[in-house]
Amino acid sequence: MAYYPDNESSGSTIRVGWLDKKVPFSSGMVDSTFLQRLQKLYRDRTNQTRGYHLCPFCTKPEFGTPVNIEGEEIKLGSAEIHVRDANGQTFIAPDLLYHYILVHGYCPPIEFIEAVCSNG
Repeated sequence: MAYYPDNESSGSTIRVGWLDKKVPFSSGMVDSTFLQRLQKLYRDRTNQTRGYHLCPFCTKPEFGTPVNIEGEEIKLGSAEIHVRDANGQTFIAPDLLYHYILVHGYCPPIEFIEAVCSNG
């Protein structure tokens, strides 16, 4: 998977969560409201690929990183999530984002967190 810095613009979109093992990322706690709202975005994953990207931080990454979202096990690493903020900007993140947050302590930019929380 390609690396892009958080909040990098690409045309009309803003990239978040395109992490790489060689580049430090922001870490910290996120609140449960954000996680609940983020889970809902996983119903509408998009840009599905035919293969899986492996988590660069896991010592034994799995093809199709399994995660339980809203009571359903889904496999991450092959799609994107999109969310619009109040200003009409669209954030694009790899679906591994949820795994990065839960397992590796990644903390997305506040602008992304606010966009997710306002889409509930």
